[in-house]
Amino acid sequence: MHQNQFYATRLFRISLWICLHFSFAGFAQMRIIVKTLPAHTPAAPGLFLVGNFNKWQPGLPAYQMHLQTNGSYELILPPADQPIEFKVTRGTWETVETAADGSDLPNRVLAGPLPDSVTLQVANWADLVEKPPKKHTATPQVHVLDAEFPMTELGRTRRIWLYVPVDYNRKKKKYPVLYLHDGQNLFDAYYSYSGEWGVDETLDTLARTGGPQVIVVGIDNGGEERINELTPYANPEYGGGDGEKYLQFIVQ
Repeated sequence: MHQNQFYATRLFRISLWICLHFSFAGFAQMRIIVKTLPAHTPAAPGLFLVGNFNKWQPGLPAYQMHLQTNGSYELILPPADQPIEFKVTRGTWETVETAADGSDLPNRVLAGPLPDSVTLQVANWADLVEKPPKKHTATPQVHVLDAEFPMTELGRTRRIWLYVPVDYNRKKKKYPVLYLHDGQNLFDAYYSYSGEWGVDETLDTLARTGGPQVIVVGIDNGGEERINELTPYANPEYGGGDGEKYLQFIVQ
């Protein structure tokens, strides 16, 4: 009887170890290594990782990579229970990594069973590529209502855009109003992160072809505040929770 209990206890411990081992195997720390950089990369301020693990905030000291004696940069990321999306920067979005020709890169994605380490190469930097100067691309129907419109509910200000239909000043009629977020990307490539979305051109085309016409109110995102404003509930890891106040700002 005692022997059976001994084997049963031992089997239980082995089973428990196996379960714990495989349960946490996918959540282990991971070493990110940047081995190759463009020859013209400045030494300062160093390299940083930005991604869904730090609210997409570039330049956070906790995510600065460490220079090794062999010239590579390394950073150990904490365990993750979801796919990791990230990019390499030199501390700002203006100095984010790009393709060799300076074109934008999609997010780097690590999914599934995560490896112990990942080695990367950075081909170029956004600020070190010769690009044609940005041009304003908004159509005449787009206006900046206010560059610093007060968001009383949130204690900050924001640029607000306004698109009005072509015949807005000629006809006394009512139009539906569409509120769109990420306002800096809606109409004008000069202010956009990676090309405008062509909302104004699309609506102008609809107007010329007899399609529906609407008024568009574009609200710039708040950068680091974006996730806070667009999510209703606070998350201890990712933040958020100002969605209700943001909605009150729009409604009132």
